[in-house]
Amino acid sequence: MPTNLEVVQKSYAHFTDGDIQGILNLWEQPAVCQPAIGLTADVLPIYGRREGLIALKEYYQLLGETLDFETFDIRSWKATDDTVFAIGHYDCINKKTEKRFGSDFVHVVRVIDGKIVSFKEFADTAAMKEAAKA
Repeated sequence: MPTNLEVVQKSYAHFTDGDIQGILNLWEQPAVCQPAIGLTADVLPIYGRREGLIALKEYYQLLGETLDFETFDIRSWKATDDTVFAIGHYDCINKKTEKRFGSDFVHVVRVIDGKIVSFKEFADTAAMKEAAKA
């Protein structure tokens, strides 16, 4: 069985390849996804808590429709018992407003029995919110 770190790294490889099904195959219920903690769907439809594999699939589809990632770099990985931390930076273009923003981030990913069960993102929500303004 792969380590928790290897499971999360594989998920990120699928993300950079645009392989949504590959990502979903690594998840298990309750599948709780919380991107950009502190922002809600009224800012952009990708924000806000999602729960369940169907909602997770919708999130990744909306993410591709909403943001164009110019860079997505993981600078450091840290793993503890059932939690993997990805520390990095991305630069994006909001496709609707055509505004750019960048953010350092910390992703907190929980893995149980070789499957991802939750994801939380801590990032520069002020920059994200500003880029979402028309």
